[in-house]
Amino acid sequence: MNRTSVFKWCREFKNGRTSVHDDQRSGRPSILTDDIVEKIENALRDDRRLTVDELSAMFPQISRSLLHETITETLGYRKLSARWVPKQLTDQHKLNRVEAGQEFLRRYKLHGDEFLRSIVTGDETWVEKSFQPTRRLRGRWRSGRRGWRETISRQASKN
Repeated sequence: MNRTSVFKWCREFKNGRTSVHDDQRSGRPSILTDDIVEKIENALRDDRRLTVDELSAMFPQISRSLLHETITETLGYRKLSARWVPKQLTDQHKLNRVEAGQEFLRRYKLHGDEFLRSIVTGDETWVEKSFQPTRRLRGRWRSGRRGWRETISRQASKN
């Protein structure tokens, strides 16, 4: 605190002031009304996968930082992503894997090393040529008022 501020506060206390907090001042009115907060909460209830960017497009009068603060602090939401659940293979899925392995062997016997050079390897997850949202986009807003430890989705294996 600078010297001028110290003298100002000393003068205030000598004049009978007892509070160390600043007085209420008029300022720019908040654009965040109870009505807008309710609309934001309703939008999140309708679609929990909304991102702050999408909400910002829906409420252009509110800055992204104020929107994020409203969601996380005022409404008590936080962004959670689904937990990975191990795939549960049925007997048919297991049979499909055996058949796929036999097909690989047949093609290898037919085309040799040329066939091996055409294979793209990875883990056991199948990758499709379609848009897969990032982990951030797959997340959902959850209210802190309820328990959140639940599995959001469980998928059976496609192969």
